[in-house]
Amino acid sequence: MMWEEDEQKLLAELRSAVGGPAPSASPNLGEVVRLGRRRRAARRAAAAAGALALVVGVGVGATLLRGAAQGSADQAGAASSGWAITTAPAVPGWTKVNLPPKTPYGTWQPDTSSTMSPGRPVLKTPMCSLPVYDTRDWFGSVEPTEQFRAAFEAALRTAAAPAQVGSLAARRLEPDPTKGQTQPAHDYQADVTDHDGTGSIRLTASHFQGTPTEAADHQAFDKGNCAAPGRQVLPDGTVLQLYDVRPSSPFQSLNQAMRIYTPKGLVYELELANYGSPDFRANPRQPEIPDRVGAGRGTLPLSESQLTQLGLAVAAAG
Repeated sequence: MMWEEDEQKLLAELRSAVGGPAPSASPNLGEVVRLGRRRRAARRAAAAAGALALVVGVGVGATLLRGAAQGSADQAGAASSGWAITTAPAVPGWTKVNLPPKTPYGTWQPDTSSTMSPGRPVLKTPMCSLPVYDTRDWFGSVEPTEQFRAAFEAALRTAAAPAQVGSLAARRLEPDPTKGQTQPAHDYQADVTDHDGTGSIRLTASHFQGTPTEAADHQAFDKGNCAAPGRQVLPDGTVLQLYDVRPSSPFQSLNQAMRIYTPKGLVYELELANYGSPDFRANPRQPEIPDRVGAGRGTLPLSESQLTQLGLAVAAAG
């Protein structure tokens, strides 16, 4: 399993797990994927009429997954030769949030205790301070249902094809009162492997306060980013927020996150990493937090397009 030591996040479950309507009241990810195949013709007709836009993208968000995945192999191969950060051009539809940028305290440099892989240039990324977290930011309060985990894993395999996706691995972290954590945290992660190596994706989430836009604004700089993130607002009020790729230590780890804020008060996070389970070894001191020993691959395991379509599938089910 692969767990980055300094992250505190969780995977959210469907509303039924927290006392809401039964899952059948809202399509899960697997249902979205199946419905997509039947609605392909209708979606094309809507596009020809100029009416596809985002509405159809939300209604059958996961139907877009296969097309994005099929086009990713050549993009990934071209990107890997130059150690590109993402494996595809920016996806249309994202607009920068209208929030003032933060002032950097410095530029990222690799940790001297870890060795950079040959051929990877150091990313001179501006670094800004992380916000002071409060109870609204604690990812860990909701445990997902098996049904949701299975459906998400199936949608991920569709999005990532032809890459190989490992099983979704679960971890539970006990509360840490010294950090204001009063309940366990749950997170889930899977390896994604192609010819460039193994990376990973983690799905985490929790509840939020206020409207989706208010919550997204509140968490706009959660990743130590200095520039405002990208955003899409869907017709039902769901907000998708896409953060820039960020380097971190050890080595030159790469991460990119998307958060999905739903009208039901749940926020999901999808986070890509350029490392996976082969880059860890057992830690006898803290078995739940293995030691990082490998630098990982040169690119993230999904393109921005694939990540976007997976986010739309989660939004459609959430």
